[in-house]
Amino acid sequence: MVEGANFEAWAGAGIVSESDPIAEREETRDKLASVLSSVLVDRV
Repeated sequence: MVEGANFEAWAGAGIVSESDPIAEREETRDKLASVLSSVLVDRV
């Protein structure tokens, strides 16, 4: 969601009984990092 200069981003995972919690956390982190890298820019 974008509102003025603010935005929110979400990422999640499908957890099932066979899921590896660490792998799910890393997958979720990678998904969100992909979104954030497309909107965040370093300012000089």
